[in-house]
Amino acid sequence: ASTPCRNHFSFSYGYILKRLIILCITYCVFAGMKNFLSAIFGKPTGEDGALTPEEFFSGFVAAFKSGDREKVRQLIAQNPRLVNSKNKDGMGVLAVAAAGGSREFVEMLLKAGAYTDAQDGLNMTALMWAVTNGHKDVVECLLDAGAGVDIYNKFDGTALTIARSAGYEDIEGLLEKRSGQ
Repeated sequence: ASTPCRNHFSFSYGYILKRLIILCITYCVFAGMKNFLSAIFGKPTGEDGALTPEEFFSGFVAAFKSGDREKVRQLIAQNPRLVNSKNKDGMGVLAVAAAGGSREFVEMLLKAGAYTDAQDGLNMTALMWAVTNGHKDVVECLLDAGAGVDIYNKFDGTALTIARSAGYEDIEGLLEKRSGQ
């Protein structure tokens, strides 16, 4: 009587390790060593260990929510090219700061080169978010930086129509003056 070979389909650990090494080398060749090491060790894939736009956005929002001015300054100083980072809905960090009413954070972002008229998924700008939430000092700051008053969102509204519908007469007057109406 013959006994079936139990090892017919099994592989040795050496064989599996060899195949794994070949797979890793192949991945390095096709995807690049930097991406491979990032995938294995969880390091950011930005240049020189810099943050990704998603990491910058989430770090900014966390620092903003806690009012950590120093952390915001640090994030901007170390990653100035990321001041226009957006979340999955297209909302930028400038819009977050404007919606939250922080003139100080808005000024920091503008000084670092944030786009005043960047639009999110609803085509809302930082100015529109500041108006929506009634932050007159932030509205003034954005207008002084050249924010567009006559930009339309997805609802065919402008910063001025938002101010009118919300009943913010002081902001409405400021916007009318700036738009020439």
